[in-house]
Amino acid sequence: MPAVHELRPITVADMQAQAAALLHAHWEEVAKRRDLMVLAPDWPRYEQLEANGALLSVGAFVDGVLVGYSLTLVGPHLHYVGLTVAQNDVLFVAKEHRHGRIGLDLIRKTEEMAKERGARLVTWHAKEGTALAALMPRLGYDVHEIIFSKGVG
Repeated sequence: MPAVHELRPITVADMQAQAAALLHAHWEEVAKRRDLMVLAPDWPRYEQLEANGALLSVGAFVDGVLVGYSLTLVGPHLHYVGLTVAQNDVLFVAKEHRHGRIGLDLIRKTEEMAKERGARLVTWHAKEGTALAALMPRLGYDVHEIIFSKGVG
C-alpha cells in the first residue's frame, strides 16, 4: 500500500535545506544538455519571486521527508495583461514514490493554489514520452505549444 503523504506550501528556504538530493535526481533524469544545463538553482532569484508573491511552491512529504515538489510562477501574462497565468517551473517526485498519487495530487494542489491566486490558465512543461506527457490530456490539458532548443555556444 502506498505511503500516506502530505502536501503543503514550502518556502525557498525549505527547498534549499531539504531538496538537494531531489533536485540532483530530477536533473539526472531530465536534463538533456548537461553540458549547458549545469544544476545550479538561482536561489536569490527564487527568493525574490517568493517575496513578490510570484512563486507558488508545494512540497510532498512522506513521514516528514520531502519526496516531491512543484514550483510555479504566477502572474500577469506578458502578452495578455488581463490574464493571470500559472506557469509550472518544475515538478518532480522521487522515483520510489511514483507508484501512488503523489504526482497527481501535486498537480491538483498546484492548480487549486494557482486558482486561489487568480490564475485562469495553468501551463506545465513535460518531456516528450514521459508519464507526465501521457497524463496531461487525461487531466483536461492540451498541447499549447512545442519548445525547441539548440545549443549555440
